[in-house]
Amino acid sequence: MADQTTTGEFRKPAEIADDEIKAAVGAVLAKPETGEYSISGSYLLDLAAAVQSCKPAAEALANPDAKPS
Repeated sequence: MADQTTTGEFRKPAEIADDEIKAAVGAVLAKPETGEYSISGSYLLDLAAAVQSCKPAAEALANPDAKPS
């Protein structure tokens, strides 16, 4: 089974920067089907799987009228 470590766990010891997280969010907002995404040069995030595993995120991206809160 794949490691299910979250980006928050890497953020605590500052292994990844806020800007890198913002860039990943921007990538998935621009192209929701984005799969593997390199972050911090050492990690690959499966953005599409992350969105699909989070019901509110999946619903928001599926709603064309959704707006950031």
